[in-house]
Amino acid sequence: MGITPIVVAGIILEILVFSDMINIDLEDPEDQAKFNALLKLLAIVFGLLERLPW
Repeated sequence: MGITPIVVAGIILEILVFSDMINIDLEDPEDQAKFNALLKLLAIVFGLLERLPW
C-alpha cells in the first residue's frame, strides 16, 4: 500500500483549497487542524479503496 493514499489525499486537498472549492485558510491554526483531519480521513478512505479486490 505504501504512502500513495496519503500523497494522493494531500494533492487533492491542496487543489481543492487553492482553487477555493473548500474554504480553509492554511495560516489559521484552527483551519490547519481541519485540513490535517481531512487529510487523514481522505487518506484512510483512499487506503481502504486501494485494498478492495477488483
